[in-house]
Amino acid sequence: MKYLTLIFIIPVVLGEFHVFAPYQEVKAAAQSTALLPCFFTVAESKNGLRFVIIIWKHKGTELIQYMDSIVKKSSRTTLLESELQKGNASLVIRNVVFEDEGDYECEVTEAPNSETRRIYLHVTVAPNISLKPPLVVVDQNNSLECRAEGFYPGVVSIEWLRDSQPLSSQGPVEIQNNPDGSFTASNSYTFTPTVSEIGGVFSCLVQHSSLNGGKEEIRLHICKPTLTISPRILKKGETKVYCKLDGCLFSKVTMRWLKNGYTSHVLTCEERRECISSTDVILSIPRKEWEEVSCEADLDGINKPLTEHATVTLEGVPEKTALGVALIVGFIAGFILLTLICVAFVLYKVCKKFQKLCCFYEGQCYVKKQTWRTKRKRKRSSLTDGANMKNKLKLSIFGETTEILKRQQQYQMEEANSHDVRFIETPT
Repeated sequence: MKYLTLIFIIPVVLGEFHVFAPYQEVKAAAQSTALLPCFFTVAESKNGLRFVIIIWKHKGTELIQYMDSIVKKSSRTTLLESELQKGNASLVIRNVVFEDEGDYECEVTEAPNSETRRIYLHVTVAPNISLKPPLVVVDQNNSLECRAEGFYPGVVSIEWLRDSQPLSSQGPVEIQNNPDGSFTASNSYTFTPTVSEIGGVFSCLVQHSSLNGGKEEIRLHICKPTLTISPRILKKGETKVYCKLDGCLFSKVTMRWLKNGYTSHVLTCEERRECISSTDVILSIPRKEWEEVSCEADLDGINKPLTEHATVTLEGVPEKTALGVALIVGFIAGFILLTLICVAFVLYKVCKKFQKLCCFYEGQCYVKKQTWRTKRKRKRSSLTDGANMKNKLKLSIFGETTEILKRQQQYQMEEANSHDVRFIETPT
């Protein structure tokens, strides 16, 4: 700065006409106020600014003019009028927009001398950088997106890093134009970390001319969120049950309790490593010895909520009472089913054993008619055959048992009279 001041003072001492611009390029953020510096000295200081003319142009179009102590200016541009007598012809631009970018000409004339200096104005807009989801969960396929919105100019770099090292197989940066003249860029990456990578640093690095140092890094930590409910056994007089979410740095979490199908005790946590919600569970013996509760947590960036179920019981009451009841009901249902299977199996065996008497064809069943005939003077072997048939007839259909017994008595009487017996089947 001292160097620039000396350069500016030397022409004044020598009494020479000179126009000086300390910078050839100036950066200004959109919607801010830009100052384009331009200084001059006059050859005849005794005349003051009587014969001095100052004109500023942008892309060949006149913006402002100073002549005969009158300043012609626009709504957003002006000169530092109080500084003109000191040789300061700097241009002030208020509420800078993208269209203000470009070459500016500072022309100062002291007849017959005239000089022009050029300054380039760079309009910049810092990007709004976001990272979705805001956390990386282990054993989960994380579809990540690093996004830079509303920046200008449109030259940007987006890179994924793990432990400050670039990740392999990175996709290209997609850039699109916004209606207001700014730009939006994004870069996506799919990543499935393992438990061994918990504690590692995963980050997105954005580089743009508007940023401090030219770059900005957003970091994520690889973590594993856990949800726990405690206590599950309440002592006498206790009613509070707590649901705890931890394991990560959560940008936003919504927790809620579910009891008997109803939602209650909704809690929201932001920028926390731990979030705890509580609910009341009132139990008593023998009216209500246990209760089923559930705790859910919606994590910003994770589509599926975390859920934890628990059976809360009183001290001295088995924790799994509800499970025991369910097991008993299941046992009874299983016993009934097994009984039906056994009955069906027995019926199947009976019908198979008496398939000569029970015939199932086309949904109809018929019974073979039994007839008896006797002949005299048969061999003894026929009597033996009749005895075997007697045993078989005892296993016939239940409706014919009485008839068989009668026939058996008749057979015994005939055998005593040395008569032969023959069993003839005649289908009905």
